[in-house]
Amino acid sequence: MGKLAQRLLAILGNHSLKLAAAFVLIATVRIVSVYPVYNHTIDEPAHIACGMEWLSKGQYTLEPQHPPLARIFNAIGPYLDGARSTGRNVIYQEGAAILTAGGNYQERLTQARAGTLIFFWLACGALFWLASLEHGRPVGALAVLLFSATPGILGHAGLATTDMALAATFLLAAAAFIWWSKKPVLQRAALLGVSSGLLLTSKFSALFFLPLFLAAWLLLRRKAIRPLLTSGSFASIALALAAGALTVWGVYRFSFGPAPGGFSSPAPEIFAGIRQAQEHNAQGHPSYLLGDRNRIGFLAFYPVAFAVKTPLPLLLAALAGWWMLWKKRNEGAVAALAIAASMLLTGFASNINIGTRHLLPLYGAFALGGAVCLHTWLKPQVRREWA
Repeated sequence: MGKLAQRLLAILGNHSLKLAAAFVLIATVRIVSVYPVYNHTIDEPAHIACGMEWLSKGQYTLEPQHPPLARIFNAIGPYLDGARSTGRNVIYQEGAAILTAGGNYQERLTQARAGTLIFFWLACGALFWLASLEHGRPVGALAVLLFSATPGILGHAGLATTDMALAATFLLAAAAFIWWSKKPVLQRAALLGVSSGLLLTSKFSALFFLPLFLAAWLLLRRKAIRPLLTSGSFASIALALAAGALTVWGVYRFSFGPAPGGFSSPAPEIFAGIRQAQEHNAQGHPSYLLGDRNRIGFLAFYPVAFAVKTPLPLLLAALAGWWMLWKKRNEGAVAALAIAASMLLTGFASNINIGTRHLLPLYGAFALGGAVCLHTWLKPQVRREWA
């Protein structure tokens, strides 16, 4: 066992980037192979319709409850194949008409789903970067292996929906923040701003995820706060905010128009979208947990859902890894803990409990914790301590 562990550590150390790329390639084949197996889910036509409106009409009015980033990529494949908006006002009917136009339904659906692959690749790359920043490339490769083999990730990476985009842009923003915190220069601030802007245009739940992640990280890394409060850092923060705002506005096609309160604003669709999302959360959504039903969700919904839907080895390895990170939190590698905290706190506050997909970035924290556990266990001195 000792020689095998040493050999595995050597392979991970020498070929981490190649291994991560191989894991992503294998997962991509698995995702694409089931495109012809399943017909569209109920949400896919709606997302395609809204993205097609953005592409073919230059506007975003059909349903602003979800920001446009993921939907643009959901629709870009059919758009490049010649599909256009048909003028229907019901998003499900509009999306179905786009998919079935010309009698090539399966091809159109495949084109739409292929757009989500970009976010799967981005999520894997961002996770590798994040893990490498805090723990080194070998842990990054292991994290990509665990993440790309998780059923929940493989499933949602194969659908023309918004959930994979949220996971990808959240992990990217988290990695960019960790990178910026190590050296808050302007170039890193610009990337932090752009990645945060992309996150905010993936789903409005990011309005909670991002601040909670930052708050959790700062609470766990209190010693890191003072170095970030220099005069140079304030200029860097200002640039990040400006880059983020410009990115959000760009995704909304630099639109300008009437907003609530009787004034004109850049990207006024955001206000309508946030209002719709707030109304949806206030009204709730039919939910089910352990034999009970209601419309306002359950406090235990997400812990139970992730406990039963996450492969047991990954769940146990992640919990062990989180425990290791908690014990050594003063050393600074706390991203996995901050991600988990931001996801679960948002989940507890939500009245919409209909699936783990709404907290999909949590699988990034699972993969990161599991990778830390596995890499630690491969070290001979650790195995001797547990023997």
